[in-house]
Amino acid sequence: MNVGHHWSDKPRLLKFLAGVIIFIILVLFIFSQIHIKTNNNFVNYNEHFVDDMEASWFWIDITKYVKVSGRVDTSKIGDYLMEYSFLNHKVQRYIHVRDLEPPIIFIIGSKKITLSSMDDYEELGVSVWDNYDGDLTDKVTTEVKVIDSNQIQIIYSVRDNYGNLASAIREIKIDPEVVSSK
Repeated sequence: MNVGHHWSDKPRLLKFLAGVIIFIILVLFIFSQIHIKTNNNFVNYNEHFVDDMEASWFWIDITKYVKVSGRVDTSKIGDYLMEYSFLNHKVQRYIHVRDLEPPIIFIIGSKKITLSSMDDYEELGVSVWDNYDGDLTDKVTTEVKVIDSNQIQIIYSVRDNYGNLASAIREIKIDPEVVSSK
């Protein structure tokens, strides 16, 4: 009695194995994920955006085969949706355009002033420009800090709409040796 397989069963066995292999491949294909690796989801306002996406599917590098859709406009702060697709798989991520640059404070006149004890001081003020918000001069706060009896500092501060803080200091020294301009 022959218990083993007969040669005539080989084609059926091969068909069965081929069907199992195709089934496994289809299951893996349908239920697998593409993996997106990125270094950063942030880009600064008005900087060039480079998509550093790398994609893999079953540990195979498929980066150059991934279709990328979406657009990042770095001239406008906000969140931008990017979509990556490969075969029937899609992955989404948001790129966040943000403003990290503080405003620039321009002190009108000299940053360091020396006066005689008889001179009057006339505050000339500052002007402020922000890369995104524009003119912020009207939002400046001023603090007077007394260093000693002969020296004060005027500290100008301003925040842009994204919380970036800028400060500038004007130093005023009273020197009794200086001849009055009056």
